[in-house]
Amino acid sequence: MAQVMMITFQIKNTLTPDSVSGHATLSGGPHSCYIIFPPHISGSRNREELKDMKWESAGRVRKVMMYPVKSCAGKAVNSAQAKPLGLVNGAVRDRSFILCKDNGVMITARMIPSTVLIRPSYEDNILTLKFPGAVDLTVDISQVEKNDKIATTVIWGETVQGLDCGEDASNWLQRVLGHKSFLLYHANLPSTRSTERCNGGKYPLLRNDDHSLYADLTGHMLMTLESIADLQTRVFRKIAPEDFRPNILIDGTRGPYDEDEWEYIMIGDAVFRNAKPCTRCIFTTVCHKTGKKDPNMEPLRTLRKYRCPKGGNDPYFGINLGLDLPGVVREGDEVFVTRIATSKKI
Repeated sequence: MAQVMMITFQIKNTLTPDSVSGHATLSGGPHSCYIIFPPHISGSRNREELKDMKWESAGRVRKVMMYPVKSCAGKAVNSAQAKPLGLVNGAVRDRSFILCKDNGVMITARMIPSTVLIRPSYEDNILTLKFPGAVDLTVDISQVEKNDKIATTVIWGETVQGLDCGEDASNWLQRVLGHKSFLLYHANLPSTRSTERCNGGKYPLLRNDDHSLYADLTGHMLMTLESIADLQTRVFRKIAPEDFRPNILIDGTRGPYDEDEWEYIMIGDAVFRNAKPCTRCIFTTVCHKTGKKDPNMEPLRTLRKYRCPKGGNDPYFGINLGLDLPGVVREGDEVFVTRIATSKKI
């Protein structure tokens, strides 16, 4: 039986040189924790909503995943900072690089499945890309920033900027992918994206500022092993969590699709909102190990049979998170949730 606890907030209006700090204590024996609310985070306006809420233990973090280059291979990390635009681990930011065509259209595994075989690593300001059978590409990001060559790409109708990583990167991508391609780096360019196009009042916990660097929607996406295991019982093809590209993978929930009913999610000192179900597309048919699409369109074909909203053809699988309070998310962290009053079960 899930353990239910109350969270009680004691706000101290303590002025510091650049912030006003609020302090909170979570009662519940060994699960006690201390939370600091920085006022410059837009989500701190929900502070009052978090008072006296019923939190229950819902599982533990099995994996924390980051994807430095959109649509390329991911990497598990022990911990990462949850920030408004996505996870950060040292100098690595989630989906801070993107591939695009010479006409500015973004390149993803939807159109070129082999992009998932590109394995990025980032150290000492050097981005390294590996691909089976190819010589490694190294990109000096300090030089990219110095060159300051701004280009644009389009993500679901939104024009976004990035710094062109150069001709060597473009030529390497063309050799391994077989298409003229460019590599863009977000750097510290302003983000003008908005989630307004996805809302229309349907998702009360999705805010217009719940955007990301180059991810499709919000900066954080959560899935559970129980839901993935249930899907596996319905399809013959072997599937893996990595095929669905979650940032946070949870284990030990009540059962499959329990995450549909979560409202707020607390991991460590980070607090998220269940902003919007994650809609799925042909990307789910690409195996992260082979870089090939399933000829039978699985598991998308099966997901469409039982996970589509009424009148829709894009199944829900996982949840997009909005961030209210930043913090560190660690592998093994206990996950606490509140539940919505009306079930979102599909």
